Amino acid sequence: MIAPSLAGGGAERIAATICGDLSARGKPVEMAIYDVDGKTGRDPLFYLPMTGLDREDIRVLDLTAPLREPFCWLPPNLSHKSQAIHDFLMWRRPHTLYLTLDMVNLAGGFAGLLAGVPNIILHSHNQRPSDVYAGLGMEGWAAAYQALLERDEIRMIAVSQTVAEDYADWTDTRSDRIEIVRNGLDLQQLLRPDKPFLETFRSELGIPRKSLIVGTAFRFEEVKRPDLWLRMAGRVVKKRPDVHFVLFGEGALLERERLRCRDFGIEKQVHFTGHVNDLYHRLPLLDIFVLSSRSEGLPNVLLEAQAGGAIPVTFDVGGCREAMNDGVTGLLVREQSDEALARAVLKALNDPEWRRAATKAGRKFVRSHFSVNRMLSAFNRFLSAAESGVNRPIHSLGGHRTE
Repeated sequence: MIAPSLAGGGAERIAATICGDLSARGKPVEMAIYDVDGKTGRDPLFYLPMTGLDREDIRVLDLTAPLREPFCWLPPNLSHKSQAIHDFLMWRRPHTLYLTLDMVNLAGGFAGLLAGVPNIILHSHNQRPSDVYAGLGMEGWAAAYQALLERDEIRMIAVSQTVAEDYADWTDTRSDRIEIVRNGLDLQQLLRPDKPFLETFRSELGIPRKSLIVGTAFRFEEVKRPDLWLRMAGRVVKKRPDVHFVLFGEGALLERERLRCRDFGIEKQVHFTGHVNDLYHRLPLLDIFVLSSRSEGLPNVLLEAQAGGAIPVTFDVGGCREAMNDGVTGLLVREQSDEALARAVLKALNDPEWRRAATKAGRKFVRSHFSVNRMLSAFNRFLSAAESGVNRPIHSLGGHRTE
């Protein structure tokens, strides 16, 4: 298994969960990572305890070795990664290679084919990269994915129907080459809110006990549109000055958004927590959970929010509609504007009876369709089919699709 890191993130958690399950079932698993320089400020081994592996079992790939052919022909953002992955594979000679996230999928897919790995799994968690990583230098990426997916050794997992369809369209690939395994959560830690802890946390933030709370959790990056989120908050405050806002997360745009609160005159109602190691423990503090992303695959945090009792309000992008039940467990917003997002938030805030019903329905929805056992069963069926050489579409893996 190869991932950029085991830092706090949805894709990393899914990889760690799969690793832990394979280890528990006696499968010999090894994991390699390469993003350990600490520039993001995140712990690169945050999810290590979930893998079932020890620290010495995690290999850190060396991206500094001089490039040789054919890796020197690859784009700079892929060449060193692909060579390091190839050398690791030639050393370990795995039967199956699991890769996650686009950069690793492309670099590792190429490396895996060169190393003769018979089964290669690409796990995609987002919509097409050109919609997510603007300015990263992705010329040729669609053609590269297309070439990989033409190989019998390659299988691809998408986390939602929307992601599968988007990649098939982007790469001009047969849809039966991309299979769906929806994300799953360990619901035991989410369905039992710690009320004394939440009261203490609320007090630490300085939020009155009777105030409703709107919140979010994301990386402060352009694709998440934190500026739009705060403009939404500014509109809500004009109608409901009693409401407070809590934003979990860190990132390059965090300080800019702190200053923006002052421009909007809402700095007293907005609380930035930075990165927290126990988000699941804190999400039940929220009444409404708002996502303002431009692109999403199947956002784990929407599932976590509903499991914790918060009501999701999100733009209708990517797999968001598959992660909730519009009008029942939350609200989808079609118009991509802060004004439309604020209207939906105010609609939820001003209807306490609907909120109570949506909270109950949200917990039931997540428990029914997104348990970790459901995800792991779907992944293991997919893995068995891949390793046995069965080449067939399994689009029903992972179950539910919200219409």
